Amino acid sequence: YDNGATQIDANTALGTAYAGHTLKTSQDALTFEKDWKTQIVEKGLGFTDISAIKSIRFDTPSTIPTGYTQKATLPSGIKIYGNGTAGYISFVADKISAPQSSQELFKNCTAMTEIIFNNFDTSTTTDISGMFHTCSALVSVDLSSFDVSHINGGELMGSLFANCGNLESVNITGWNVSNTKWFPSMFYGCSKLKSIDLSSFDNSIVINVSSMFNGCSSLTSLDLSKFDFTNLTTQSYADNMLNNCTSLMELKAPKNIQSGISITLPTKTGYAWYEKGSTTAITALTSAQSGKTLEFCLIK
Repeated sequence: YDNGATQIDANTALGTAYAGHTLKTSQDALTFEKDWKTQIVEKGLGFTDISAIKSIRFDTPSTIPTGYTQKATLPSGIKIYGNGTAGYISFVADKISAPQSSQELFKNCTAMTEIIFNNFDTSTTTDISGMFHTCSALVSVDLSSFDVSHINGGELMGSLFANCGNLESVNITGWNVSNTKWFPSMFYGCSKLKSIDLSSFDNSIVINVSSMFNGCSSLTSLDLSKFDFTNLTTQSYADNMLNNCTSLMELKAPKNIQSGISITLPTKTGYAWYEKGSTTAITALTSAQSGKTLEFCLIK
């Protein structure tokens, strides 16, 4: 690359056009393989299974933390670093790409409290369903660098964080989900999740949100206003979306809800849901609540 920007074909003769310029090579991205869990066990790094992993990082050579040293190399060429503390590993290369199908990639990493994506390209990834399923010790995760624009079709984002019972915060700001149709059980069982920013979830083709937030019992507010449920026409695909969201106090409804679709609202003795400014209690989101803001308060 010429000055780090313009690509130069191999075997190009250097002439006066390149005088004084800095030329650099760029390594092709190495793919993080789906069977990485088996691979690290085979490398004899002290892991008998993935349940011992406490921290995972994806780094470039320049972002490796102090104290980490190389321990092994995966068949793909990605290097494995560790810091001498059992269960802490970093995968290192100039560029690391996620597998095209990253389905259940980190599923059942039950001791993992953190995962850091300094170097993880998802621009060709088409499936992240169950990616963090049952990462039950994970407390927070920043996925704002993920490119999810190629995820479409069936349950390719379903159960993404299902059963992450200790997850308190997740950063998915900036996600382009305009091509994604299915979100079933995306945050199922995330009982400690207190808030979620869905401001970038501008989507008019969604057809399945069943159990999307089922069991998010610490969630206090939820903004679904960027969603358009016009194409959500099957009732079972809307069922249990907000089931057991027992702390929810404010809800911004989708901009449009298909006629005939009903999303049951959480209940609590002595409380009821109202459209802001109204004294008429409601028990479910229907087309009548499209674009409205609802509040959960003492019965008026």
